[in-house]
Amino acid sequence: MYEINLSIDNAKADTLARLQERLAPYVSRADGVMVLAESVGRPTLTLACEEDKKAVLTCGITESVADIIVNKFKSEYLIENSKLPINNTVNYNAFLKALVAFDREFDRELVLKKLFLSKDLMLDGFYNFRLRELRARWQEVVALANDNSGYVTFQETFLELLKFIVNTINESIDEIHVRKKDGGYYLSSADGSEINYRAFNINPEINNETLLSELIVLSPSKIYIHCADEIPKYVYDMLSGVFDKKLAAFS
Repeated sequence: MYEINLSIDNAKADTLARLQERLAPYVSRADGVMVLAESVGRPTLTLACEEDKKAVLTCGITESVADIIVNKFKSEYLIENSKLPINNTVNYNAFLKALVAFDREFDRELVLKKLFLSKDLMLDGFYNFRLRELRARWQEVVALANDNSGYVTFQETFLELLKFIVNTINESIDEIHVRKKDGGYYLSSADGSEINYRAFNINPEINNETLLSELIVLSPSKIYIHCADEIPKYVYDMLSGVFDKKLAAFS
């Protein structure tokens, strides 16, 4: 029987809940079990399966841990250390998500290179002690953001800066369709099915303030807007300015 314990300090307990959600398909394919023990101080997520299914489970763990670090942990690091003005929420969200997505393939490779699974994996310890090089790279991004933070308040210059960063992000999906849903928006693939938001590290509760930023995370090769007349002009102008010829709109 293969067994592994993933733990983290209680202050970041939500990380284990997200891991549990992401790992569920791998646990199912491995015919394994998964238990989250919400103990005081240090919650632990325990996973187990038969030895012949170990590869399925370890693959899921390494992929999921890497995703959470290069998305969730990086976002938290940038928020904590950058000095971006928040007077315009649409711009702030977009710039933050663009910086998180910037160079994420390299970030991910570095995490996977440093990640070795044993019986117990302390996620905060791994992050704090084995990923110093990664945080040093993030600090360079923070310095870049802080040095250019003034541009966020000047719309024309900010748009050019944001567009430049977005154009460096590798596309993660061929096309995406945007439609209205319950006062917000939902994103679907070419066949009309709603995308797996968590798999793309996207919050499914998308509104006017987050539509642009979540599309930046996806970085699709083509965006079809099916509700152009229902999107506030400022938000739509930002979408058009950032994604340019990738955008196709319908009323």
